[in-house]
Amino acid sequence: MKKPIKTGVVGCGYWGPNLIRNFRSLGDCHLKVMCDISEDRLRHLQTLYPDVAAETRYERMLSDYDLDAVVIATPVFTHFELASAFSPDISTFLLIFYYAACGVAAIFVGRERARPDMRRVGLPL
Repeated sequence: MKKPIKTGVVGCGYWGPNLIRNFRSLGDCHLKVMCDISEDRLRHLQTLYPDVAAETRYERMLSDYDLDAVVIATPVFTHFELASAFSPDISTFLLIFYYAACGVAAIFVGRERARPDMRRVGLPL
């Protein structure tokens, strides 16, 4: 059996809860942590997903949870800052989701660092 992809989600507002639910349902994915600046929002989500760690500091999520994938589900204007905090020295694959007028789009960053087995969970690399 292959090792599950350890994943974290930053942004627990509009899209975050849907992504958290969906990533938790994937057999090849282990959702380890959800991150948001709102402690109230995290407390609420922990009542729904008590097995998922909650973190208010994005930098700590990147450094302390040994993640293979990070999903950014925050307002578009924050994507650059959050992606800039991502360290290219680690082998984490960064996946950014955002809502646009045409629907949901994905920007894949760091394709050369992506684990080959990420294709198993439907991530078109």
